[in-house]
Amino acid sequence: MKRRGTQIRLTGEDRLVNALAIFIGLFTLVFTVYPVYYCFIYAFSDGTSALAHQIYFWPVDFTFDNFKSVLSDKLLVNSFFVSVARTALSVVTSVSFTAMTAYGLTKKELKGRKVYSVIAMITMYFGGGVIPTYLLYRSLGLLNTFAVYIVPGLLSAGYEYLVIDDCWSERDRDPVTGKIVPDRNKFPDGMRAVSDYVHSKGLKFGMYSCAGVRTCANYPGSFEHEYLDAETFAEFGCDYLKYDYCFKPTNFDGELLYRRMGLALRTCGRDIVFSMCNWGKDDIWSWARSAGAHLYRSTGDIEDSFESFRDIVLSQLPKLGSSASGCWNDIDMLTCGMYGKGNVATEKGCTDTEYTAEFALWCMLGVPLMLGCDLRTMSDATRKLVLNPELIKIDQDPDCRPPQCLPWGSDMKRLVLFRLLADGDYAIGFFNMGERDAGVPVYLEQLGIQLYSGYGLQLTDVFTGEAQPARQEILMPRVPAHGCAVYRARIERVK
Repeated sequence: MKRRGTQIRLTGEDRLVNALAIFIGLFTLVFTVYPVYYCFIYAFSDGTSALAHQIYFWPVDFTFDNFKSVLSDKLLVNSFFVSVARTALSVVTSVSFTAMTAYGLTKKELKGRKVYSVIAMITMYFGGGVIPTYLLYRSLGLLNTFAVYIVPGLLSAGYEYLVIDDCWSERDRDPVTGKIVPDRNKFPDGMRAVSDYVHSKGLKFGMYSCAGVRTCANYPGSFEHEYLDAETFAEFGCDYLKYDYCFKPTNFDGELLYRRMGLALRTCGRDIVFSMCNWGKDDIWSWARSAGAHLYRSTGDIEDSFESFRDIVLSQLPKLGSSASGCWNDIDMLTCGMYGKGNVATEKGCTDTEYTAEFALWCMLGVPLMLGCDLRTMSDATRKLVLNPELIKIDQDPDCRPPQCLPWGSDMKRLVLFRLLADGDYAIGFFNMGERDAGVPVYLEQLGIQLYSGYGLQLTDVFTGEAQPARQEILMPRVPAHGCAVYRARIERVK
């Protein structure tokens, strides 16, 4: 800085220092205040958008339930107060200390005071901005760390397990303990912290391992480590184990390996749901229950296409007799709502009509319902579908009876499923696997209701709630291509 008469002319170095001070000041302001503002927008936005962390500059919709859910998030509330307290304390401390130091430097070079002020501002930012901002962003799921997203209604509808799949561990076991170790970059706080966080949301926590020497993605498998791994999963707070079938030594019996893990889980000191996943090999439906399975994968991996879920269902219709309470046939996760995105994506995915048929088929078969789509971006149509209370009641019926299968023709393009329910009602689904809209017929005689019995079938649409009068002899709703019509039914006397 140079004086000329009564004027002060700034040098290039002065301008650089001033620019740096202004930049750091603005940077501090934005990143210390913005998380608080974001919490406000997060609280007052619509639920789906908030869960997807879409940024708005004003509240989209006032939803008091969302506001309550934010206030009930202990981690978020704590980090909010940490942010406010640390920022206030660091501002007071830094400003006071800067002022005192500046007073002591009044007779010294002004440039030195500027440099010190910049250093003080940086100190203030790191003391009051970085740490609480990180905590807030982490609690909101904005960082690339583990976070739980609960679409309103899923938990109360019965979706109670959150399961992580392959790739969660380090590439090799701990050389000293022999244990599988969680990936330190993906889960820096360890797997127990993840489990505790999931449990705090009212959910149960599921993990993945494999009967082979390596998992399908080439991480450590549980072969010859079954009891150690079962104890490790119990230490993690695991409630569910998906047990895959890759890299199994050819000279070992697959059934025996699953029996090993079944016994290991029973002796680990924690109740853990055992989900066998050998893709239907070795006639698994004939021995899975006796080996301790609570569910068993009976098919290869699903893809996000109509052809994939259609073929899976048709392959399992003759084998559902082995599926019952305590040990269910698992025909893989649902792809509803993926729309061609995700790790099982195909070029086009499915339409909403096809996803409706997929979900209805799973429910009519009474198999486990596991959502595979990204919950943060779940569409309204998908959310409405997977929360349909009438379909879920059919799927979760306590009698667990498989449906009667009534194809119209030998090509299985038109199919009727009829299922007996525990309360005396029935579920009947009409599915059109063809490429054109068509009527899907069934004679009531095929269900056991002959014309001269004096009885008919009264139907209530599970999607609209519309009730129809009792009908006799034949039912034939018109169903869109790749679509369905599903009803809850009662047998009534026809006058």
